[in-house]
Amino acid sequence: MRRASDFESSTSDPMDREAIDWVIKRDDGLTEDEEKAFDRWLAGEPRRAERFRFFQNAWQRFDSYETLRVVAARNSQLKRKRIRWPLAAAVASVAAVAVLFISYRGIRSETTPEIAKIYEAMLSTATYERQALPDGSTVELNGDSKAQFRFADGERTVWLLDGEAHFEVAKDPDRPFVVRVGKATVRAVGTAFNVRYTEDNSLEVLVTEGRVRLESGNGFEELTSETETNLKPQIPELSAGQVAKASSVSEPEWSEITSIAEEEIAMRLNWRPVTLDFVDATLREVVEAFNQRNETKFVIQDSELENVPITISFRSDNLMGFARLIKLTSGVEFEQTSEAEIVLRSVTSKE
Repeated sequence: MRRASDFESSTSDPMDREAIDWVIKRDDGLTEDEEKAFDRWLAGEPRRAERFRFFQNAWQRFDSYETLRVVAARNSQLKRKRIRWPLAAAVASVAAVAVLFISYRGIRSETTPEIAKIYEAMLSTATYERQALPDGSTVELNGDSKAQFRFADGERTVWLLDGEAHFEVAKDPDRPFVVRVGKATVRAVGTAFNVRYTEDNSLEVLVTEGRVRLESGNGFEELTSETETNLKPQIPELSAGQVAKASSVSEPEWSEITSIAEEEIAMRLNWRPVTLDFVDATLREVVEAFNQRNETKFVIQDSELENVPITISFRSDNLMGFARLIKLTSGVEFEQTSEAEIVLRSVTSKE
């Protein structure tokens, strides 16, 4: 049988303590400034992403809300005390459960501590994931999505292998940011756009900021001067608020550009979590906001709960975290009766 002392080394590392802190903060929901700080923290050291995912998996697998809350409350004492059995056992038990695999391969010089000149990664996820990239860009993957990355001198290339991804691209004119799906190519310098690769082999590109160029080319071949000349622009550029489709990534022929309203853009991108901020709102209003963005819906069983005042800042996909919070702070009981429904009821309510 493993003992607490067997795992002490896993949480004595300052990086582990930082990772645990970010797991808890992200579960509660980050502000825009905190999201930027989190991205900077991830990009600063390759091992941080690995440790963050490690502890986040423990959180998700064991539903360790209270355990990690205790850890957070005692975080200032971690230099003197070590995390004991509950969290350590959870972490050790999920060591082999990989939701996100990231590998870095690089060349470091003795004079520069920066991230390696070559960055390679494979992101594969069953649920939403947000990842900071070493160039300052970020990628958000929808559930059941997979992407491969390669950044080096003169190139930033992403292959979307499955699913849907949204990219916010850091400007670097010397290294265009290229997303490839089959033989379809989306090229950007500094912009934000969404790429959706569907089961019927079609592709949809939606630009939310800046401009991109749509091309057809050589799929998975390395970008060289020869392959660059084989890229055939189908539509010169796609601007913010515009969408284009290709019926097949094997032989991409781009449709005409369509401009869509902000409301439709928001609807198409509602798989991306946002921070819901409420001050003295009613429980009914907060529940409506969560329900608009999630397949799993809250149901208020007792009408007297509808006007319970709520002040929160929470990520829109953190349903169970919100349910636990209002149980602790407002005395609202909850029960997940199915994958599609979480019932909220008064503590005095009889089943």
